[in-house]
Amino acid sequence: NPAQAVRIFEDPQIRKRLLSFGATKGVEPIALVVHSPLALLSHKPVRSIADFKGQKIRVPGGTPLHLEPFRRLGASPLSIPLGEVLSAMQNRTIDGMIAGSTVYTSFKYYDVAKALTYLPNSYIIAAGLVNSAFLRSLGPELEGIVREEAMKAERLSATWGVEDVERARKIWSEHGGESIDLPPQEATRFLAEVGAVTSKLLSQNANINEDYQALLEAAKKYR
Repeated sequence: NPAQAVRIFEDPQIRKRLLSFGATKGVEPIALVVHSPLALLSHKPVRSIADFKGQKIRVPGGTPLHLEPFRRLGASPLSIPLGEVLSAMQNRTIDGMIAGSTVYTSFKYYDVAKALTYLPNSYIIAAGLVNSAFLRSLGPELEGIVREEAMKAERLSATWGVEDVERARKIWSEHGGESIDLPPQEATRFLAEVGAVTSKLLSQNANINEDYQALLEAAKKYR
């Protein structure tokens, strides 16, 4: 959950590891925020794993990490830019879409479909990136202040984000939308199926797998 994620991100060793992400591109994630849970909006309500089967679903990206878990669940995933998804849902080019839960109320998707299924333990993590060379050019004192303020903003955003998700749920309900949580047995199966695919994909890259294992250990530590 978001509170656990905050504890993981603030762990000194994990923080050091995360700050190295983007180093080859000259940037670093100075703030990490649990944006919102991932949710599936579909014309046909998804209340069990079986309901994924045969559905053409938009996923947030075109990499195997986005596509393969939903193929495992029996869906037909495809990558579509967010700006094109609304019309694809309206004309039923796709059966459903996956995005952060707060996206649906911001873009008034309740006028297109009503069944919103929250994907178990699945979240969008947003990173605030900063140019590393610019940060160093500020000098040690100002750089330290910027980093300190970024951490304060990160903690504040974590609290605000939880409240924002609850506001979105309420707005969704007020406009006739249905919020669906998979039953415990189905949620457990979802995590097992998706986790098996994710672990296999990540293990194919030694560096990424090392990061993944470190995050898993931190998750156990702060559970």
